[in-house]
Amino acid sequence: MVQLIVIGLILLWLFAGIPKVMDIPSFSTQLKRMPYIGWMHSFIAVILPILMLAIAVLLAIPKLKLYGLYLSAGLLCCFTIYIAWTLLFSDHIPCSCAGIHADILWKDHVFITAIGLVLNTLAIWLEWKNIENLTHKYNKTLLRNDTPHLGI
Repeated sequence: MVQLIVIGLILLWLFAGIPKVMDIPSFSTQLKRMPYIGWMHSFIAVILPILMLAIAVLLAIPKLKLYGLYLSAGLLCCFTIYIAWTLLFSDHIPCSCAGIHADILWKDHVFITAIGLVLNTLAIWLEWKNIENLTHKYNKTLLRNDTPHLGI
């Protein structure tokens, strides 16, 4: 189950990050029209795609997967909060979300990111359960070790 979620997240971040890296000027122009964050469009246009691709790489490396899951959850949380905030409080909502697909409505986008966040959180929880199980098995093995005792 964790692997399926991780594969889905890797694909999400690659699909979202690669087009932005390939055309940073266009992405920056789209961000400029966004409420609340337009003033820092140049910074976001460079950092966000790099972060998305870095998360995909971390998720693909088994020893770094948990770090990737935490960063992924954090970014999905930021997206979900930003989109919800914009829907609730902004007078102007741009027609494009500058996301994976420009035709996705903002309400659909907040739903998709929220579902992604729930699945991401589930993957973190399952990954911690796997770590606990491995630790428990390791400790049981140490306790069953048949080393000779000194008889004291």
